[in-house]
Amino acid sequence: MKLSNIFPQLKTDKVQAAKRQEPAAKNETVAGAQADRVDISSASQDIQRAREVLAQTPAVRSELVQELKGKIERGEYEIDPRTIADKMLKSVISDQRILG
Repeated sequence: MKLSNIFPQLKTDKVQAAKRQEPAAKNETVAGAQADRVDISSASQDIQRAREVLAQTPAVRSELVQELKGKIERGEYEIDPRTIADKMLKSVISDQRILG
């Protein structure tokens, strides 16, 4: 099966020629040199700071894990079923608001 000439030939020569003829002055500074400029919004800066803090924060708080393991081994760790049920219901309700 031959797939040639399915798409019309794109004419890019005219576009390239027009780009070459555009004045370069709009991209140059008064001194004649091109200037690069980057503007970062304050929200982007906040996100970057948060990422840096997260990168320095350990993924596991080992002291808390050890404390909970000790409580479980000693039989001192108690679970409040009402608290768990409340958190589950709040999670379902918030998910419905987001999806709804």
